[in-house]
Amino acid sequence: MIPKCILSVSLLLIFNLPVYSNELSGIEIHGFASTGYIVSDKYNYLADSKDGTCEFNEAGINFSASIADEIQVGMQLYSYDLGDIGNNTVKLDWALIDYSWKESLGI
Repeated sequence: MIPKCILSVSLLLIFNLPVYSNELSGIEIHGFASTGYIVSDKYNYLADSKDGTCEFNEAGINFSASIADEIQVGMQLYSYDLGDIGNNTVKLDWALIDYSWKESLGI
């Protein structure tokens, strides 16, 4: 298990590429991804962490756009894995509609 974790982290460090945001015809797209290693000397905390585990990651992608001068919309999709929970199921994390009645007042 530990060699797989070391290999995964090493590959992430070696192939660390700059991350860019992108804009497609008024739609802004941003995202993130992370992974971790959990170890505990006495307890299995959220995963099999007594022996150490790489079963800890999360990723998300969000979208936003102005659909009119006074209306902006956005949403984020999120996925995580932490031991037996999450299991990289993609879920809607948040969504919003922002209406700006005046430049200094929005709902």
